[in-house]
Amino acid sequence: MLKSTLVPILSTFPTKPKTLPTKLPWQAIITNTYTRSPQPVHQNASLTTPAPLHQHHHPPTSAYIHLPFCRKRCHYCDFPIVALGSTNPTDNDPRISNYIELLQREIVSTRSDFDTTPPLETVFFGGGTPSLVSPRMVLSILDTLRVKFGVCEGAEISMEMDPGTFDCRKG
Repeated sequence: MLKSTLVPILSTFPTKPKTLPTKLPWQAIITNTYTRSPQPVHQNASLTTPAPLHQHHHPPTSAYIHLPFCRKRCHYCDFPIVALGSTNPTDNDPRISNYIELLQREIVSTRSDFDTTPPLETVFFGGGTPSLVSPRMVLSILDTLRVKFGVCEGAEISMEMDPGTFDCRKG
């Protein structure tokens, strides 16, 4: 029974032509594209290719310090943060104090590829909401930067702030 139901279906397929044309028009395009040798790379490269971005000719004069603390994660934020909740953090909060300690150790262990390093002209604290960190802890980070790299007198030191996390008593 199975054989009788398949025979009509198979018999409706057209038979394969006995001879094919030597080259169809689309085959000529593909053949020409792949048989031509590509141009050597040196003909395509710019003569004034810039150096890779990670190679600096001058020592850095600025530092970005990431303080990843927020009260809560905002729906639009995809930065690495630590949500502290609605309580006011203190210097004793281990989430903050441990991070600051590790940050200072990383600053101290950072090596420079330059023989001489000018003092930092700019320090920016971003995050999160860096103004949640106490002024005493921010000052300790600045002291670590000053000892390791130096900080210019009159350097620009700025911080992202949420007005709800900073007042005259904190400053």
